[in-house]
Amino acid sequence: MTIEGIVLGLLALAIGAAFCFAGFKWFLLLLPIWGFLTGFVFGSNAIFHLAGSEHGFFASALAIVVGLIVGAVFAVLSYLYYYFAVILLGASLGYMLGTGVMDWLNLSGAEILTFIVGIVVGGVFACGFIILHMPAVLAIWGTAIGGAMAMVAGFLLLIGRVPVRALDTGLIGAAAAEVEWPWLWLVIIIGLAIAGAIAQIRMIGGIAESIQKSQYKNPGMA
Repeated sequence: MTIEGIVLGLLALAIGAAFCFAGFKWFLLLLPIWGFLTGFVFGSNAIFHLAGSEHGFFASALAIVVGLIVGAVFAVLSYLYYYFAVILLGASLGYMLGTGVMDWLNLSGAEILTFIVGIVVGGVFACGFIILHMPAVLAIWGTAIGGAMAMVAGFLLLIGRVPVRALDTGLIGAAAAEVEWPWLWLVIIIGLAIAGAIAQIRMIGGIAESIQKSQYKNPGMA
């Protein structure tokens, strides 16, 4: 257990819980935060996978700098442009799922392949979100799943079950790094996502069905 793990764990738990159980209600407010987190993870992952497994998450100053820059850019764009945030939400979910599954398969020496698979799956998810115009049901399930992954990864970091460098392969990859009960954490992610989606549906009632696509606008949009 480290200071970095405790700080990142608490942040991931708090933000993940907000997304999982109230993502749709606070969607526009949470988008820039999610944009920063996903941008940071993606930027750091890119350096990690392109440089090789010998470079750790916090061992490489370049990975941190790139992650912070990409995170800041994604946060601003998510605030200003709703459709960028929509694409980012879908792409980040797909990317984390793709890299997480590859890491779960424990394919040693396949850093570049893992990164490519994450990009491809992320692109598929992003296209799906665009084609479907991001209806309320996707906002609810997207935030619930993303929040569930963040909560589990944050909890594992907080209690010291996985090192900070486990985030190199994303949120699902961090859960896979828990070598004693990796499948238990996957089941918990699924359970939290379902519980979060149900909680959001109950919270908003029939409001989601009445919201038109034109009403989804970030505060930064005119």
